[in-house]
Amino acid sequence: MKDLVINKLTYPLLVLLCLCTFFDTSAAEYIDNKKAPNSKLITTVTPFIAAINSGNKKNIKHFIEQHFSTSFMPEGNSDELVNYLLSLYFGYGELQFHSYRHYSPTFPNELLVVVYSPLTESYQMLSLMNTENNTNKISNFDFSPARWPSNVKKLKRLSEAKAMNELQSYIHRMSQHDIFTGSVLIARGEQVLLKMATGEANKSLQVDNTINTRFDLASMGKMFTAVAINQLFQSATLTPTDTLDKYLDSSWLPISISQKIQIQHLLTHTSGLGNYAARMDDVIKSKLVNLIDYKPLFKGESLAFEPGTRQQYSNSGMFLLGVVIEKLTSLSYFDYIEQKIFKPSNMKLSGFLERNQPHNNVAIGYERTNDNTTGWFDNSGVFGIKGTPDGGSFSTVVDMHQFALALAKNKLLTKSTTKQMLTNKPALNSHYYGYGFNVSGKNKNHNVGHEGGHYGISTSFSWYPKTDYTVIVLSNLTEGAASINNKAKALLERIAH
Repeated sequence: MKDLVINKLTYPLLVLLCLCTFFDTSAAEYIDNKKAPNSKLITTVTPFIAAINSGNKKNIKHFIEQHFSTSFMPEGNSDELVNYLLSLYFGYGELQFHSYRHYSPTFPNELLVVVYSPLTESYQMLSLMNTENNTNKISNFDFSPARWPSNVKKLKRLSEAKAMNELQSYIHRMSQHDIFTGSVLIARGEQVLLKMATGEANKSLQVDNTINTRFDLASMGKMFTAVAINQLFQSATLTPTDTLDKYLDSSWLPISISQKIQIQHLLTHTSGLGNYAARMDDVIKSKLVNLIDYKPLFKGESLAFEPGTRQQYSNSGMFLLGVVIEKLTSLSYFDYIEQKIFKPSNMKLSGFLERNQPHNNVAIGYERTNDNTTGWFDNSGVFGIKGTPDGGSFSTVVDMHQFALALAKNKLLTKSTTKQMLTNKPALNSHYYGYGFNVSGKNKNHNVGHEGGHYGISTSFSWYPKTDYTVIVLSNLTEGAASINNKAKALLERIAH
């Protein structure tokens, strides 16, 4: 499988990193060397890495203005992209060029650059894309874990105990560098192999994170919506090919749009819808409590492409699945998830917490910044009052382990429906995504799950059906979970079976 996967990026703007540009490369081979491919984007590589390594907003913004296509950013606004690239510096430290990656067959309009992060001890893939009409400007990019470089000797196999010891030491190092604060749980089936928490849940009050600290899951919550919809498939209340106009009236979407979109398009991010959250600044966030309160944000929603023909990450699509759930069950979305998913899974500390009320054992989200004296920005006031079907519920690593067990033991869905949900959908141009779950890896490394990210939130959940390993990382730092999740997965793949 290629390095590019469905990527939950931290900032709403970066939903523009279209998944339609990611090619199916599960059978592709690659070599890594310093031989530059025939691409006009070569001239952007060194200054791109230098801009990130500067850790300076002014330098990063200058690079963006010089080398990014203006079509990449609506109205030429680069602020969110600047913040995202700055978060990479805070999360990975200075990056070192390692090699160019050459695939066979090649991929048009795409330059793949392998970089090494000494701080996180990891190889990352910087993928730069252009268009035939604008070959020397970056029209899209991705930053994600790289497959192991072909020109680097593979690391030795490990015992399970040795892998957990290495991971524990790694988590401590990342915590000391302020790269990670949060909770981690690794399990094989019901047996917990590693469980630890580090850093502060509340910097103002100096309250530490614990195993029972509840974190905002961000887009990890999409898995709950997906399970709910698949429960309705299972009961024949709904079918994957039902069109959206059967359940939503024109006050949500024009009928000319909803009649083209099938439920399965919403589940696989192939509907062509966009990101309603990009319009959050147009409303009073304190009034966003129930799903119907978000309806004004869907005004003007349009299709970027015909449903099923391409793939583009869509918070709007997943949100509307919640509206369908309410229509068909006569329950609020929140009550349905509580009754049909949290309770059967024994997720006692999980829920949709109202952010304008005090709650115990809840982590506040933080992001590094150069714009104030403390060096930190907290995410209070960024979101609506409650989470939504596309993300924002709260949970703990222990509860998310219970969710993994419920999936594995078919407590939420039958075995066949679970398999359908967790299988990719290439016929819908969804090669690395099933019905609401990421799908990656082969054989014993095959895993499913989801990630989440926003200001001060970084989360990941991975379940390996073949080996029954579960990896859960919840962090209250922007990009905080990425290095821990990547390290954990790399160590699991080295375990001798």
